[in-house]
Amino acid sequence: MTKHKNIIILSTLLLLIIYVVGIVGILGESAAWYASLTSYNLLFVAVLLAITHGKFDRRDVYILLFSAIIGFGFEAIGVNTGWIFGSYEYGETLGIKLLDVSVVIGLNWAILTYCTMVIATKTSSNRWIKSLLGALLMVGLDVLIEPVAIKLDFWSWGLHNPPPLQNFIAWFIIAYLIQLVSFTIKPEFKNNFAVVVFLVLVVFFTILNFGLNTSI
Repeated sequence: MTKHKNIIILSTLLLLIIYVVGIVGILGESAAWYASLTSYNLLFVAVLLAITHGKFDRRDVYILLFSAIIGFGFEAIGVNTGWIFGSYEYGETLGIKLLDVSVVIGLNWAILTYCTMVIATKTSSNRWIKSLLGALLMVGLDVLIEPVAIKLDFWSWGLHNPPPLQNFIAWFIIAYLIQLVSFTIKPEFKNNFAVVVFLVLVVFFTILNFGLNTSI
């Protein structure tokens, strides 16, 4: 077994432990405390993805910075105007804010873009198709995240609960454009651990939706 495979196996075990503990904690008596660790969890996942990715070249860095900055930028405009996603605001659970947006949201855009690009790379060589699939995967995950996020005070939609359709349409358009530009910069991403991360997120938020009795 190669060193890289060992790293992926170890990273997978660590990821599963963290998310199982997260499920138990959030569905238990200390939900608010466990939810407050979300920012640190995102950082931890980012580190694991970086380790399993291996050597980064300039294009990798450009794509990650691009997705983080563009995603955060649209969120900032959206929160302060209500024009893009609808009228919403970030709560205190995700920690420090910049321009009324939790700072880790940029990292979240980068992580989701990276993971979905890896999955999309496995399905097609056409950048338009890969971008479409990547964007659909991101929106699909957002559908699962939204009810949990509202329950745990990641963000709130005011009078809109569940979130307006506008939110998901905007997510798709922005995600598609980010993916299209990213696949133009670099045609493919390879990191099997990124697939594991995405699947774990799907299972995690599905379980929390049922456990928290959300209106998914």
